[in-house]
Amino acid sequence: MANYRAYAQFTTDKIGKTGLSDVTIVAYDGMTGNAITTSGNATHLGKGIYQYTIQSATEIEPVGVFVTADTTVDQQEVPFLVTKEIVHGSQTGEYTTALTAIQADLDNPAQYKADISGLALETTAQAIKAKTDGIVTPPTTTQIADAVWTRSARTVTNTIPSAATIASTVWGNATRTLTTAFPTPPTPAAIATAVWAETVRTLTSYPTQLTQADIRAAVGLIAANLDTQLAGLGTKIDDLPAPDNASIAGIKAKTDQLTYTEGKVNANATVNTSGLATEATLNSVKAKTDQLVFVNNKVDANASVNFDATGLATEVSQQEILSKLSSDPLPVVPVNVVGSTITDIRGNDWIIEIPGLTLSGKIQFAIKRSDNEPDTRSVLFIDSVSGLLTVNGKPAADPALAELEYVGDALTIRVDASVTAQLAKGAYVYGLQSVSTSGDVLERYGGQFVVLGDVVRATE
Repeated sequence: MANYRAYAQFTTDKIGKTGLSDVTIVAYDGMTGNAITTSGNATHLGKGIYQYTIQSATEIEPVGVFVTADTTVDQQEVPFLVTKEIVHGSQTGEYTTALTAIQADLDNPAQYKADISGLALETTAQAIKAKTDGIVTPPTTTQIADAVWTRSARTVTNTIPSAATIASTVWGNATRTLTTAFPTPPTPAAIATAVWAETVRTLTSYPTQLTQADIRAAVGLIAANLDTQLAGLGTKIDDLPAPDNASIAGIKAKTDQLTYTEGKVNANATVNTSGLATEATLNSVKAKTDQLVFVNNKVDANASVNFDATGLATEVSQQEILSKLSSDPLPVVPVNVVGSTITDIRGNDWIIEIPGLTLSGKIQFAIKRSDNEPDTRSVLFIDSVSGLLTVNGKPAADPALAELEYVGDALTIRVDASVTAQLAKGAYVYGLQSVSTSGDVLERYGGQFVVLGDVVRATE
């Protein structure tokens, strides 16, 4: 428990304002932002100093203001100063309350006694014991058997009659009365069902040869019943749906093409393959798909692909296009910076100047197939401090083959011809960023970078 005492002073013309009766406090817990009080009445201590006590059982950080509606004060809302006082239980009376409750329990010891009113008396227990003491444990079956067979002599007083004597005695009686009821004999149908339920029926002996009538009589059927059952069976067969001959014929047409050897399909049998793609067709498709470039298991939309243009208009060379755009008999391929588009020729030494830039600290320039690619997959990545870092998605062999030079507001990009010769012609994206000495990264410039194909490949 702690008391937090808040103090604030109201002044008029910089002198403490006394006699304010409407001073209230608005306080919040700085740790949680929850309101502690928004209407607590403050007490005037003197010299315009007002005080309010906030009591809390948990740790808080009171922040807020004292407020008055008086318009003569210099400031109607004044932030307060807080002091903290730890309040012990002995001060608040908590210990006294707890001790009083403990003493009340001690003064009533009867509440801790067990209720034994339902337990048996000693005399009752002794009476039960007297009866159980006379109980003798019966012998086990093993003990009985051991006692019988341990006798040295066993005398049978009555002779057991033979089987013939027993039979003669039984059949010698003129009257034989069954003392228990005989079970109901099975019906002929039950006998027939039991007979025909056997999968194997072996006759061990029979005095005479059975006729058809004898057999029917034995199984409980007469000729008329048998004929009726056969007729019913024929009706059920006639009611079966007609077979799907068309589907069966279709299956047969396919299986007829198979050749069987020793009950198995011959893998070397000739099968009709009309309608399947030929090897030449598949190789033609493969030749085209082999030219595709895949990035992250997807076709790279910016990759350069050569295709069979048979039947299409003849490709016009870059020089022919430029010739039509200029009257110069020997046109010059435009290598320049126009807006956000940079154009240069593969296989040339690149010296590209980009004016009007605002850069600071370390400068980095990247050319990529897509802005989704990581820096390590860049077509070119150049750092003003480290030089050439990446070529066609691989670490550069010689960082000195490219550099960035920033003078005034112009950036010059230099790349050796041996590096540009490795690039595929096409349209790419580029980005230009600076990293300040304080670590701020800012990419303000970017656009399209067009690599034109070179015609002359000789290097000497």
